[in-house]
Amino acid sequence: MEPFTILQELWESDTVIFALIGCAVAVWIGILRKQPGKHLTGAIISAALYAVCEILSGLHTGYMPAILLLFVGTTALGSCIGCLLVRFTAIVGKK
Repeated sequence: MEPFTILQELWESDTVIFALIGCAVAVWIGILRKQPGKHLTGAIISAALYAVCEILSGLHTGYMPAILLLFVGTTALGSCIGCLLVRFTAIVGKK
C-alpha cells in the first residue's frame, strides 16, 4: 500500500485535467453563489471526499473501482483548491 496514490498519479499522468475541471466548476459555482461562508464548507467537504478516496484507493480493489476513485478523488482535490481560491479572492476583494 503506497501513501497518496491519487496525488502520485496526478503528477505522473494526464489526470491533472480532472483536477482542473473540478477547480473550474468550484470557481464557477462559487462566483454564482456569492456566499463566502459556504466556500470554506465546500473546501472542507471536498477535502474530506478526497481523503476518503485516497484511503479507499490504497486498498487492493479491482481495476474499475480504482479508476472511479481516481476520477472522484482528483476532481474533489481540484474542487477543494477552487473553493479555497474563491474564498481567498472573496476575502481580498472585500478590502
